This record gives sequence, structure tokens and C-alpha cells, in this order.
Amino acid sequence: LQGSPLITSLLLSTMMKFPPITLLYMTSSSLNPTLLTTMAILSVAMGGWMGLNQT
Repeated sequence: LQGSPLITSLLLSTMMKFPPITLLYMTSSSLNPTLLTTMAILSVAMGGWMGLNQT
């Protein structure tokens, strides 16, 4: 995204989030809510931890 105009960057970074959200929404009724909650907490924890390792 470096070197591209602001509007193009915003559109590209927003559009890349729709497929995973759509897949999660479509499969959320068939998955265990406890499993989804556990996966969400682990994802947040890993993302925060990896973000700390970048600095």
C-alpha cells in the first residue's frame, strides 16, 4: 500500500476484511460458542504479543 493514494489504500485495506468476516458469520451458527470465544481471546492475545515483538 505504500506509495498509493489514500482512497485506494483505504479501500484495499477495508475490502480485505470482508471475506473472513463473511465466513465467520456464515459458520457461526454451526460452531460451538465456547470454541469461538476461546479462539477470539487467543487471537487477541497472540496479536498483542506479536505486536509487542515488532518494536
